Amino acid sequence: MKRSFASFCAIALLSLSSGLFLKGSMAGAAIGQPTPQLTEVARSPRLWNVVAVSAEGRIFASFPRWLGDATPSVGEVMPDGSVRAFPGDDWNQWTPGASSQRRFVNVNSVQVDAQNNLWVVDSASPRFGQPVIPGGPKLVQIDLVTNQVKRVYNFSPEIAPARSTLNDVQVRDGYAYLTESGLGAIIVVDLKSGQARRVLANHPSTKSDPTIVPVVEGRELRDADGRVPQTHANAIALSPDGTWLYFQPTYGPNLLRVRTADLRNTRLSETDLGQRVERLGKTVASGGMTVDRRGILYLADIEKNAIAMRCPNGQLKPLVQDSRLTWPDGGSMGRDGNLYFPVAQVHRLPRFSGGVDRTEKPFRLFKVNTQSVQC
Repeated sequence: MKRSFASFCAIALLSLSSGLFLKGSMAGAAIGQPTPQLTEVARSPRLWNVVAVSAEGRIFASFPRWLGDATPSVGEVMPDGSVRAFPGDDWNQWTPGASSQRRFVNVNSVQVDAQNNLWVVDSASPRFGQPVIPGGPKLVQIDLVTNQVKRVYNFSPEIAPARSTLNDVQVRDGYAYLTESGLGAIIVVDLKSGQARRVLANHPSTKSDPTIVPVVEGRELRDADGRVPQTHANAIALSPDGTWLYFQPTYGPNLLRVRTADLRNTRLSETDLGQRVERLGKTVASGGMTVDRRGILYLADIEKNAIAMRCPNGQLKPLVQDSRLTWPDGGSMGRDGNLYFPVAQVHRLPRFSGGVDRTEKPFRLFKVNTQSVQC
């Protein structure tokens, strides 16, 4: 049953205050199903936060500069587990003060589309909380047949303001949909014309709930000043038929969706578009989500060191839980039925650990087979 956004916000706050929010959110696992095998694929000395897998099985990863590392910003994971900078040339050679036009400043996400293009989201903000480098925010299309940059979509300050953080991306049918988690919005890009629109920027669906305090590995996630970082619209996924865009702020508390046709409709006012956002019920605190062809959503559960799955009927179940999954992040479904995802250890960064880098090297990339999963 659909409810107005105001009513579901009230329900979410009531659930939170009563201590029911997120507790037992993975208690609906089917009994008797075999536990999927968690397999390590590769290791990296640098932090990676999102992976993308092509139809041929090529694996790409984004490497944000959250620890001040240099290169690469985008890498291809080779069959032997090593990582090479991709696509080459100067794209992975940005340094402070250099031009950001044809260089990656701070890559936050990668995705491969059905036409074998790799899409790279450059937020152009080198560190958490820092303003973007002017002229730097962009979406880059790379042809995986030629391994060459095909087109660069630069975003103006109206689309990517100084305090914005371009985050995840989904591409289908000539449009790209990006979440913006710094201020909270969804960016819709017409890939033919290059025109971009910033929508739902004043709607509560794209905003983090300041009353939620996530707990990761037994510690509340807080900045050095004691504040909970407000990460707004973050994880997104498209339904298998492309009709719906699923999204949520990092900590939830609800999974949301909106029709892609409504996002593309330039005649809808912001108010009308906001009224078409639907609440689908409680979710987990997650930095990334992936969908398979059956419509099962896989959510990287940062509080439980786990991957949760949301069935088409709305039920949340555990897929895999393991102590090694310290802040699992943005994943990708391979044609082999494996869900690939990196472990980012975001909560161990100096920003959240009293100025001390508590990450454990190397950073790991895992896969788990989903073919036997049943809802």
